[in-house]
Amino acid sequence: MGFQDFCKSIGNGGCLAAVYVRASLGKNTSPTMLFDALFTAAKLGIIDANDDCYVRDAIQLMRLVNPSKTYSVIKQKISSIEELKGQLAAVNFSRGRANHWVLVDKGQIIFDSLENSQCVKYGKPVDARVLFMEDR
Repeated sequence: MGFQDFCKSIGNGGCLAAVYVRASLGKNTSPTMLFDALFTAAKLGIIDANDDCYVRDAIQLMRLVNPSKTYSVIKQKISSIEELKGQLAAVNFSRGRANHWVLVDKGQIIFDSLENSQCVKYGKPVDARVLFMEDR
């Protein structure tokens, strides 16, 4: 896979993978750190760069970028962020056939890989991946 192919894959569907990386590394995560983590995960087959960065194993991805923690992920259908009761979660906003994942903590979006997501702006939250992390 060429460099531009990888960048296109991230642009088309790397939002959930980016959310997992940001959640595991914390608020000081730089774009370079995100890119490096996603590229390494693709080389290892943790994400599928040929399928719009499909995340094959969320826990393995988070452990790759921050091995000092243990992780668990619980999938949940939601209709509002408030249903998460202040938990850290990847939240999928849907607008028609388009979807976009963001990181939510305490009812607020704390990370969005797009500056102006139309899915977040005009769509509705439909799925969540509640994230649990503990120091090892």
